[in-house]
Amino acid sequence: MQDTGGAGTAAAQQAAYLKLMAKSAPGNPVTARLAKWLLDNRANGSYWDSTKDTADCLEALSAYLLQTREGMEDMEAEILYDGVPVKTVSCTKETLFTFDNAFRMSGKALADGSHVITIRRKKGSGNIYANSTLSYFSLEDPIPAAGNAVTVERSYYRIRKETVKNGSVKDTQTDAGELVSQGRDLTRRTLLKNGDVIASGDIIEVVMTVKTKNDVEYLMLQDPRPAGCESRETVFGYREIGDEEIRLFLSSLPMGQYQISHRLRAERPGRFSALPAVIEAMYAPELRGNSREHKIGISMPVEQNNDQPQ
Repeated sequence: MQDTGGAGTAAAQQAAYLKLMAKSAPGNPVTARLAKWLLDNRANGSYWDSTKDTADCLEALSAYLLQTREGMEDMEAEILYDGVPVKTVSCTKETLFTFDNAFRMSGKALADGSHVITIRRKKGSGNIYANSTLSYFSLEDPIPAAGNAVTVERSYYRIRKETVKNGSVKDTQTDAGELVSQGRDLTRRTLLKNGDVIASGDIIEVVMTVKTKNDVEYLMLQDPRPAGCESRETVFGYREIGDEEIRLFLSSLPMGQYQISHRLRAERPGRFSALPAVIEAMYAPELRGNSREHKIGISMPVEQNNDQPQ
């Protein structure tokens, strides 16, 4: 998101300019170039950097279409991949917002090397707008941590409650003759290394350390959980517990370091991977960081020995 000295983002400024030009000079070549600039500067091909920017840009483009009557003409275009026709796209004023305007390639269809995508007009004389996006996933194993202005580190701890006895604490006997063990309750917190094995039924505390180099607002922290675990609780901020991850929403974080934790219960035996925890600013997606991947094993429940008299 480009800093424009408090006057709004570049997209918001150009959207305001386009609304003015669409009303005062719709036929000016600058007006068409403004519309093209907004379309060329979308994030991921379908929206802008924030919900506010997206609303401003859609309002400006709607004003532009209303004044210029662009999109009222029947159009037809052909898409060629390395000179070979792969799709024909047709649009009328009735289907302006519903026609199939996307061509997608994935997997082996997108071979190594350089390729040329050509859009060729077959019908109509109006402007044709086009953009392309590329998405991919990493084959790294394990996935490493990344981030700059905002980062997150994640650690797993096994939580066990134990009763500790020492020489100064003695067992007592009730009036009915029942022996009662006396002791001091402790909670042991053991760091789990990548690949460690725990038992089904064990409680896991997930601790995420968030560091930010500046004051930031409206953050979302997503923590995918290992498939063999179920959520127990969250102890910080507003939460959403999904089928595969926990999402925490933070309205603001001043510059500094913070710890956020929640607990899981190991349920299903097996070996599982927890994808990286991700923190990002909801209205500035470029502010993003992720932890490393964590692998964990879950064994069958450990039988508890009861040495106390029944």
